[in-house]
Amino acid sequence: MKVEATAQELLILWAAGGRPRYSVSLFERYGSPEKLSAYLNALPISDVGESGVDNRGELNATMTLAGLGYFKKPFGEYLAEHATGLPRGQGTYTVGPFAGSFERFLRATQDPITGYWGAVYRSDGRLYRSTDLSMTSHIVGYRKGQVDFRPAIVKTTLRIATNTSEFK
Repeated sequence: MKVEATAQELLILWAAGGRPRYSVSLFERYGSPEKLSAYLNALPISDVGESGVDNRGELNATMTLAGLGYFKKPFGEYLAEHATGLPRGQGTYTVGPFAGSFERFLRATQDPITGYWGAVYRSDGRLYRSTDLSMTSHIVGYRKGQVDFRPAIVKTTLRIATNTSEFK
């Protein structure tokens, strides 16, 4: 949630033409493309009955923020220029490998049937995939519609909007 709050403040500064007063640092878990991949890959599946933790909120916030940083070019340029301490062309890594890790994650977690992204829940040994409008709309918006399974996304969205079929 701290990362999400920081990103919101950075968006406000960006819109106002300001810059952060202090260096912005992310948790060590994001410190390399490999660490970002490991972190992302641990989020989609929740076993709430076993762990008591639902990763959906963290997954949504992470996808939204990564999408902003990697796909919304003006905001990404702002971060590279004004937000010191982020792994964006500083030190060992450039932004490309981080964005690549995120893109691979998106390809691996998009549901080819619905076209949507969402949390997955494990219960009694079975997996249940959610259809998450928030995650999906952010990714589609930040990618300017350049996503896989667009016809499925449209069909699923219409089903949800009209409250038909299995979404009743």
